[in-house]
Amino acid sequence: MIEEEVKLTAGVEFSVVNYEELVDGAQIEEDKNIETLTTYFDTAEFLMTKRKSSLRFRCYVGDLDDKVHLGEDVSGTWTIKDGGESATSDGVVSVKRHEINVKGKFGDSLDELFGRAEVRPIPRETLSPIARMISRRHSTTISLAGEKVAVDDDVADILRIENNQVVHTFREIEVELLSDEGGLTLRNALVSKLIELGARYSDSPSKLHLALSLLYPNEGI
Repeated sequence: MIEEEVKLTAGVEFSVVNYEELVDGAQIEEDKNIETLTTYFDTAEFLMTKRKSSLRFRCYVGDLDDKVHLGEDVSGTWTIKDGGESATSDGVVSVKRHEINVKGKFGDSLDELFGRAEVRPIPRETLSPIARMISRRHSTTISLAGEKVAVDDDVADILRIENNQVVHTFREIEVELLSDEGGLTLRNALVSKLIELGARYSDSPSKLHLALSLLYPNEGI
């Protein structure tokens, strides 16, 4: 699948009380809070990162006995993404990426999982965890005149792999198109309002890119 989203950032204290008030006529279809643990993988040479791709495993924190340690039987979603490309609509800048999501367990064979999707990731034996994050997400689905947009407001902690120490806490707001036939009018209006309230475009193309710049400052990633 192809995802298209606008990535914004803001202070950790930033909040929007009611998205319906931002755009006249908009309605909230779904509103929920979730907490996830995401672990990113790469080779020791950061081969996937250098190829502008990424591999992650994400699960719900509530499914874990231990908040930051994963057993092989933990269920979640494996995701492969490419680096994507920028697109602009009415001055709003978004990123389009190819993304493949496969549900499975942490200990599953990646060849078996992604073989069904006709994708062959780098062999798992050459991969190791390179970054870990705990995200507290407020996810809102908003509709207007047949258009549908998801706003995922994350406050995330970047953790060191070796000891799970919190290195940095940041906020990222993703505004993603959900409509099969567009959604640009609603999305662009929401992005403009969020920027008026104090949000701004993220300096990092992804959460992983920000994490790697902080965890491995000497790697030139």
